[in-house]
Amino acid sequence: MKKRPLTGAEVSKREFMKLFTPEQIEIIQKDIKKKVKNHE
Repeated sequence: MKKRPLTGAEVSKREFMKLFTPEQIEIIQKDIKKKVKNHE
């Protein structure tokens, strides 16, 4: 069975997950949401 190639987004997401713990990712995502809200 051939695996379909990963898209760039999937690869970067996987690499991103390796760099951070789930707790750090949650904090980063909350921070991004805050920044987005401040932009509006």
